[in-house]
Amino acid sequence: MVILMWIKTKRSFFWIFLALFSSFLLSACGALPVSGPVEATNVDLPEDSRSIQNAPLPAKDSSPESLLRDFLAACRAGAFSANYDGARQYLLPGIASSWKPEEEIHLYPGDVYPKFEVAGEDRIILRVPSKGALSVSGVYSLPAVGENLAATFSFARNSEGQWRISSLPDGLILAQSAFQSAYSKQSLFFLTPDASRLVPDVRWVPTVKAASYLTELLLAGPSDELKNVVTTALPQGASLVSHTVSIVGGQAQVKISSPENVRSPAEQGMLQWQLEKTLTQLSSVLSVSVSINDSLISANSPETPKTVTEAAYIKGKTIVTAKQERVLLNNITVAQGELSNLALSPRSSSQMAFLVSGKDVIRADATSGEQILLYSAEGVSGPNLDAWGWTWIANRQPGRGIIVFPSKGTSKTIKLPYTNDGFISFRLSNDGIRLLAIRSGASPAIDLLRVKRDNRGEPQSLDLITSFPLSSGVLAWPAWESPTTPVVLLRDDANQRVTLMRLPLGAEPNEVNAPSRANYLAASEQTNELLVTNDVGHLFQRDGRRWTLLGTGAAYPAFTD
Repeated sequence: MVILMWIKTKRSFFWIFLALFSSFLLSACGALPVSGPVEATNVDLPEDSRSIQNAPLPAKDSSPESLLRDFLAACRAGAFSANYDGARQYLLPGIASSWKPEEEIHLYPGDVYPKFEVAGEDRIILRVPSKGALSVSGVYSLPAVGENLAATFSFARNSEGQWRISSLPDGLILAQSAFQSAYSKQSLFFLTPDASRLVPDVRWVPTVKAASYLTELLLAGPSDELKNVVTTALPQGASLVSHTVSIVGGQAQVKISSPENVRSPAEQGMLQWQLEKTLTQLSSVLSVSVSINDSLISANSPETPKTVTEAAYIKGKTIVTAKQERVLLNNITVAQGELSNLALSPRSSSQMAFLVSGKDVIRADATSGEQILLYSAEGVSGPNLDAWGWTWIANRQPGRGIIVFPSKGTSKTIKLPYTNDGFISFRLSNDGIRLLAIRSGASPAIDLLRVKRDNRGEPQSLDLITSFPLSSGVLAWPAWESPTTPVVLLRDDANQRVTLMRLPLGAEPNEVNAPSRANYLAASEQTNELLVTNDVGHLFQRDGRRWTLLGTGAAYPAFTD
């Protein structure tokens, strides 16, 4: 018996990103990989929909090589139906019952044909370049640079003298194109520690049974990226009855078995909120009914926090709205100098923070007229405001970390446990749980971090999720185009190139061109709007695939969300 495993070269995500974008960040003389990124599809099918592909039956008197090719086709058909009974026909009975096809799904480029290396009459090694992998919990991971996969299949004759697979690795190998057709990128939704907001956790699930898979994954809890920073109202140890969510007349009927039988109305409402937000992403789901131990939950989801998306920018000595240039603030009383780095509160555009003379951090309320000098230092970053009323600032000087100021009370410093470098700029996601930062120092980088908060929303600590290298001399401005899509405006003056890089969670990075001499970026998570200014004060908006000029005399745009 041959012991089998997937063999692949593994490197850190740092080097993955370095190779993917070294053409821009380091030399700016090449192009992105020609194969398309793994992206989401909005299509979903009813839970009882049949596969659009049928698994072929093993042909009589097939050679091991022909059998393996047909087995891969059967696996592809199984991915469309989330049922691998057809593929199991190619395995000896004992192997068929123990094989775990969804343990890990390995992807290869759609324009590449797998290579078969015959290693004897009863053994074949399959080799393909890697385009990443999907874990059993639906988490997609990028491949290492130049990573190749090798899987060994052994064969033996069954009682009828026909070749069958006698040994193989758990998991599947699929062309990227087939995967994109059979799977869709969705989000599970968990709660912030104070249960005031929902936080997306990106997963890939089979399109044909998306509601069932999403519910079971939600019950299993958050991914490693969000562990210890989000919470859930779903009871511990709960399971989905029959592993199935039925969809009847647009209503997803979720039946949960749980060791916990009695829950408060508030907890039931939170549970309903999570499931509704998760399942109504699917076009086939209009509403969700939830029962626990055959008892129907009657509590309603809490009212979603209202977020009014509004944009503003700095125009000379004033702060005005992007639409109609309504003046928000025009009399700075606590400091004198040039205004920069505007930030608006998710609560209201009247609450804001900005820099004066590049060193004084001002927090202001345009409605009440209150203005406070929070902090003053050379090298200070532009501020951020979160939904809990905290103002965040950082300093590019080593060892300073991040300083957070409550609406009332004493500030606190949060150290960065993974580096002694400072941040040039950063942006919090609207839910306040992720932070995208541009790091200074000898090895500048784009860092994605998670924010741990207590049950009142007070920031407690920061931990690194992943890091992308950034060449010295390349200017960068971070933002969030959607709750799951951080973006960075990159400007390389040495090579006269400006690009907007998208770093979608759970998918491959991609880029689009940005306006020449662009020098600042703002984005709205709610409306997916993108605003960019350039050196001469032109304000551009991303309109489909183009950048449209909106106005002049603008600097440092910002959105409320």
